[in-house]
Amino acid sequence: MCEDIYSETNNIAFFATLPNKKEIFMRTPATINQFSTYLALATAIILWGVAFVAVKIALTVLSTVSLVFIRFTLAAIIFVVLFAFFRVPKFTLQEHGKLLCLALFEPGLYFFFETLGLNYISAAKASLIIATVPLAVLILAGLILREKVTVNGLIGIFISLLGISMLIIGEPTFSLSMQGSFIGDICMFAAVFAAAIYMILARHLGNKHSAFGITSMQIIYAAFLYIPVFFLFAEDLSLDDFNGKIIIALSFLVFVTIVAFLCYNFALTRLPASHAAISVNGIPVVTAICAWIVLGEMLTTIQIIGGGLVLLSVVITNLDSKLKTAPEMAG
Repeated sequence: MCEDIYSETNNIAFFATLPNKKEIFMRTPATINQFSTYLALATAIILWGVAFVAVKIALTVLSTVSLVFIRFTLAAIIFVVLFAFFRVPKFTLQEHGKLLCLALFEPGLYFFFETLGLNYISAAKASLIIATVPLAVLILAGLILREKVTVNGLIGIFISLLGISMLIIGEPTFSLSMQGSFIGDICMFAAVFAAAIYMILARHLGNKHSAFGITSMQIIYAAFLYIPVFFLFAEDLSLDDFNGKIIIALSFLVFVTIVAFLCYNFALTRLPASHAAISVNGIPVVTAICAWIVLGEMLTTIQIIGGGLVLLSVVITNLDSKLKTAPEMAG
């Protein structure tokens, strides 16, 4: 009899500790374990890497401006719908200003400068410059967030840059020419700076707010920022151009916009910004593999080794990483 009562009490206590659906979705950094953090980071990188293939498909019909506008507008609408089921994130007026800056730098200025820079310099040179994002984040995180610069972090960045270089050199159409205008270089370094500022701001806001709150407002503000750009520069759209292949690509890109940013912002609330930043260099690795599988593009031995080095750099950088904890908040 006593054993039955004890067993029943234990069962009640166990089920009482299980979180409800809302608690799981809105859970903040203090309640999630290390595995979830790295799983979220890996998910973001994989989705962004695969997204490049979908972008190439969508750009056969849509202009860059139209694609970005549709992508973020649909994602913003989905977040507004989610607000009907979950609490609307609460931010102070000052925090809304930071969120607006967050959206302005990423995706706003980052996409603008990256696209503009590619008009003046080669894709290979652009990729090498963008690969310095982790270094920029490392410097800014040390100056602004007072994050410590570790030996593993520096080694990881060096190996990552080496891996990215091998990915580029291993490209069958690679040319040793690194020529390009100074304007293109400035634009690409401006894109690097924009990405670094985004990571610093997201990390800072993650001290008090959940990834859901940060991401939802980031996407909504980004959609508003793209409205004037769309009406000024977008070409006329025809519904006849939206075949099944394009619709699938667009749907996937909207999904990536929501889930990848949500996962990456979650990781930024838990990891040092410099450690989360190094993983971004894994995106070209995923893209190369996906393009090889889906588009039939060639993947050379040098590229495979380079991809392995990039993945190794992520592991090395995060060997000494300590997950951050924060007060539990819904926003």
